Amino acid sequence: MSKLLQLVEMEALYKEEQDYIPTVFDNFSANLVVEGTTVNLGLWDTAGQEDYNRLRPLSYRAADVFVLAFSLLSRASYENILKKWIPELQHFAPGIPVVLVGTKLDGSELSVANSSSKPD
Repeated sequence: MSKLLQLVEMEALYKEEQDYIPTVFDNFSANLVVEGTTVNLGLWDTAGQEDYNRLRPLSYRAADVFVLAFSLLSRASYENILKKWIPELQHFAPGIPVVLVGTKLDGSELSVANSSSKPD
């Protein structure tokens, strides 16, 4: 299971980090009640490896929003969002909102937090 999906599951918030095993696709689904309305939350974690560039966009069709996570401790992680993921989503899923999530805020040295780079 991917690290992002582990964070969504409540028990994963309190466990030590588990070994990460990459997958092509992984998903998590839950029914939530939001302001009295039941909403199905479906999270799909797609592989970022270049080998899956043609397959990955097939999962974008039914998306209502994209959540892109990057490490606040890694400038390269942030640059990857700007150079790979934002352009890919603009091409294959124009108009769908993108939420950027910085991870590892509890790290000792934040390198991206003071960055002046901003996505278009």
